[in-house]
Amino acid sequence: MIKCAALVALLSLVPGTAVAQSTLYGGGTVAIDSGSRYSYDTLPTSFPAVGGFIGFRFSDAWSMEVHGDRAFAESPEREVVVSILERYAVQDRAGPGFAVLAVWKTRRQSRVGAAVTMGLAIRQFRTERVSTGEPAGGYPLDAAVGVTGGVLVPIVLGRGWSLAPEVRFTPGLTGEHGSVVTLYSGVRAMWGF
Repeated sequence: MIKCAALVALLSLVPGTAVAQSTLYGGGTVAIDSGSRYSYDTLPTSFPAVGGFIGFRFSDAWSMEVHGDRAFAESPEREVVVSILERYAVQDRAGPGFAVLAVWKTRRQSRVGAAVTMGLAIRQFRTERVSTGEPAGGYPLDAAVGVTGGVLVPIVLGRGWSLAPEVRFTPGLTGEHGSVVTLYSGVRAMWGF
């Protein structure tokens, strides 16, 4: 995540004239990840996520992006009884998310454009012992994986910068525990798109 942020920061220092020639673009994103996570129903239905992305443009219309973000959500503590002598409290946490997306964008007719995204998304979840922060026995790291698709509306701000509201829908599965349906809605700040 830090490497991605450093790369985005370095890209933003490149002079504005290189934007027309650039095949790389990147930026940051702030979003709300909402939906039903059947096996992790102790987590809030919606939680914030902050991250970044980098993209590679193949043509004027098509590009590929790699996203990484960190969600901030935890469930209330609950007690687990292992035996008469062993009890401990556990808590579910939402973790990092990753997505690989193909992006198709329309030809820009004005300052406002449109783009469609499609690809794969993953969000990690973990159940931890509250006292130590270690994985709780019998609760491995879990992940929700699914096919994702959505739209974004890039608005040109100038000097290679754009702001883009984005919505992505992801139906998926979590390990052995069931299905998830999520809606990822947020705003991107992009350079070079």
